[in-house]
Amino acid sequence: MIADDHALIRSGLARLVSAEPDLELVGTAADGLRAVELAEREQPDVVVLDLSMPGLDGVSAAGEMRHRSPGARVLVLSSYVQEAVVTAAFAAGVCGYLLKNVSSLEVLQGIRLTHAGGAPMSERIRRTMEPHLTPTAAALPTPASPPRG
Repeated sequence: MIADDHALIRSGLARLVSAEPDLELVGTAADGLRAVELAEREQPDVVVLDLSMPGLDGVSAAGEMRHRSPGARVLVLSSYVQEAVVTAAFAAGVCGYLLKNVSSLEVLQGIRLTHAGGAPMSERIRRTMEPHLTPTAAALPTPASPPRG
């Protein structure tokens, strides 16, 4: 599932995901409230979520999704790098955080890694979160079924 208030970003990500044979797009949302409702209804494996959205900001939406769609793993795709925003996002339950300057390939890798239980982060976000991180397994399992997102 994709949630971003910018139509161009949302449609570009939708095309990117839909072109991958191992990924299934179950919906898109243009605001935080719709994102929470869609995630609750569709129960996606992965939600690609922007943080700056009308109706309900991404941090609040991620927190709501954690309660209403506990199986959904949230991957932030944002331009925010401020430590307070980043730490709030992780405190709300997001699994990974990529900056919007990443490549299409990095977004796809991030979705797959998030689905597999990983925590993809852009290098700048990793440096911000380093004091808060716990060690993770070096190798991640291959997903058993195609992610729905």
